[in-house]
Amino acid sequence: SFAYLKNFRVHTLKIDGSFVRDITENRISESMVAAITQVAKVMELETVAEYVEREDTRELITKLGVNYAQGHAIGKPLPLNVILQSLRKVIHSEDMDGAA
Repeated sequence: SFAYLKNFRVHTLKIDGSFVRDITENRISESMVAAITQVAKVMELETVAEYVEREDTRELITKLGVNYAQGHAIGKPLPLNVILQSLRKVIHSEDMDGAA
């Protein structure tokens, strides 16, 4: 509810995947995401769109001003240990580059 947004200190507004899923085919969904994004901007909130499964969806939400995205168009879900291992490799690689 938007009433909660006025009373609670939040920094990010998550846009439900039910609006995002068919945004490229459904003008109502596109209008809803645009309106939610505009309200978030006025309230100085960041936005995250769920269910970004295709590149055309990613392009449209970017055009609408959504700040962040979650979904297969961004990256498939991975086990936490795989993500942490990958991050360690990147950090180690950056440390080695800086030492040279």
